[in-house]
Amino acid sequence: MRGLPWILVALMLAAPAAFADEPASLADIVTEQRALAAKVERNEIAGLTPRQRSQIRKAQAEVFALSEGKDSLDALSLDDKMRLRNALERIRALLASDSGQADVCERSRKSGTGRLTVRCASQDERDHAREGARSYLERPRVCSPPGCG
Repeated sequence: MRGLPWILVALMLAAPAAFADEPASLADIVTEQRALAAKVERNEIAGLTPRQRSQIRKAQAEVFALSEGKDSLDALSLDDKMRLRNALERIRALLASDSGQADVCERSRKSGTGRLTVRCASQDERDHAREGARSYLERPRVCSPPGCG
């Protein structure tokens, strides 16, 4: 049972069919991104600000760096697959002009253990959780008897 979550994560990240808008192979991803890069350079995509173009180029540079020398998604490590997925998700969100809906995944160690967990959430959900935690910590704590130690 301990290995089951990792198997599910590996299948989710390795199987491009799980993501409807992603191509089937690493070569398809690179080809699609090169075509998109050409369109961005020629300003063929209406409604993009210079900042969005710059962010798309930066995410594409990460995609190209991750895919360099690799011939399939299986050649990528789990961290590289997650970085690739995050970069593609950023590009998709920038093209849709809705960067708050981009999914962001991160790997972190569970407190008190050495286990790594993968958590994915949209940027809006992450911001909402951060604000909720901040407001909880900033809430005044007034001690009234009994129980004031």
